[in-house]
Amino acid sequence: MNNRYRIRNYGSFSRPTRHLGFPTLKHSEKAILPITVLFQNNGTFIDSQNETIKNTTGLWNRIVRGDFNQDGRIDFALGNYGMNSQLKPPLSLYYDDFDNNGSIDPILCVLESGKEYPFLSKDDIQSQLVSLKSKYVSYSSFADQTIHELCFLL
Repeated sequence: MNNRYRIRNYGSFSRPTRHLGFPTLKHSEKAILPITVLFQNNGTFIDSQNETIKNTTGLWNRIVRGDFNQDGRIDFALGNYGMNSQLKPPLSLYYDDFDNNGSIDPILCVLESGKEYPFLSKDDIQSQLVSLKSKYVSYSSFADQTIHELCFLL
């Protein structure tokens, strides 16, 4: 576990640091940024300074382009997780080859009462990390496990 990293998200940039031996991508409320439109000008990107979109924030996860109003110009539609989503920052994504099978195992976590819990269900986590099936045979035994408790059992 000594070579695992945690990546913290500082705005739109990430910097690796060591944290409990787990690699992590952090997304805090401060990292929720407005939509930013950049134009390329002679190899340099310039912010569009569009005031309409400066007040937009969210966990942006989708962009689609098309001529939606059929004016002959390209339009963009953006989607995010809304206020009624269970995904609310701060979020963490722990990732590593936890079960040593040659593939990366991402585990998305939410913060509740100062502790990080896996966002996905017992079935989803155990389909990814088969070794946990014998350790958590009931849903109640899995329900209150933090990410740290789960990963230390691997």
